[in-house]
Amino acid sequence: MEPCLKEDSLAPFIPVDFPLLQKGDIAVLKLNDGLLVHRVIDKFEFRNHAFLLHKGDISPLPLVAASDALMGKVILEGERFRVRQSASLKFNILLIRIRLMLKTLMQNERDKTRLRR
Repeated sequence: MEPCLKEDSLAPFIPVDFPLLQKGDIAVLKLNDGLLVHRVIDKFEFRNHAFLLHKGDISPLPLVAASDALMGKVILEGERFRVRQSASLKFNILLIRIRLMLKTLMQNERDKTRLRR
């Protein structure tokens, strides 16, 4: 998402329902074991399932994600973060930090187990 967002930077986001997401919004998507931050290019339905077309600002090709991958929408004002002081936002940031810590701890344990073998 550079130049709008730097890689590995903290991107505050709020939960948003899929119908309220608009073209141009920066979405936070849960894909595989991590989170992906991409701009929404389009939304569409296929066989009663909702999808969104998304891509990074410098990515050459868009990707498709199911609506259930949507975690929220990044809060920005221009190119600067505008952090709203709400319990929901603070809770989301806390959850992300906890998930990252747990993922790191689990990876460290896997590495130790591999070294013992």
